[in-house]
Amino acid sequence: MNQHALAALLRRSRASLVAWAKLGMPVAQRGGPGRETLYNPVVVAEWLKATGRGQRPELAPMAMTVPTEPEIQTSGHAGGAAAGELEELPPPAGSDPHGYLEARAQREKTQAKLIELEYLQRVGALTSTDEVRRETAAIWADVAQQIRTLPHQLDAKLTSEPDYARRQRIWDHELHDFLARLSAHISTEGAS
Repeated sequence: MNQHALAALLRRSRASLVAWAKLGMPVAQRGGPGRETLYNPVVVAEWLKATGRGQRPELAPMAMTVPTEPEIQTSGHAGGAAAGELEELPPPAGSDPHGYLEARAQREKTQAKLIELEYLQRVGALTSTDEVRRETAAIWADVAQQIRTLPHQLDAKLTSEPDYARRQRIWDHELHDFLARLSAHISTEGAS
């Protein structure tokens, strides 16, 4: 959870968080140029409870308790959490009248998704749309060519057979075989 969200959750200023961090409040990841300071709210809640800090008489009915596992899911890494590994708790009612925290959380999720897509593209797990179009066009060109050869393949077999019912069975059998070969060809071309 970033500093702004934690300050809103605790109803404290960001300056208070900085001061508490200097007094020993656990920090999951220190900020720096271009990086936010991140906190594990479960660990912070335990520290506040243990040190008696953050107690405000006007918030007594809302005294902060240590969230349970269903409330905050971590990725299972020990020693704090990195960005994207915590689901943030919703801010207290009335603490975000303009929807800033919700918009920021949505932005962070979108940025994480973009980073994931860029990584997948770098490692070759994604294919460009132009490449997919070229492959699709090549496969359909093969399909069209094979369909054009079907009448020539059947012509000799069907014209030499006088029995209509047998011609129908030959037609059905050849068409079924043709479609099976075509399907196998498309699967093979699509996999390469």
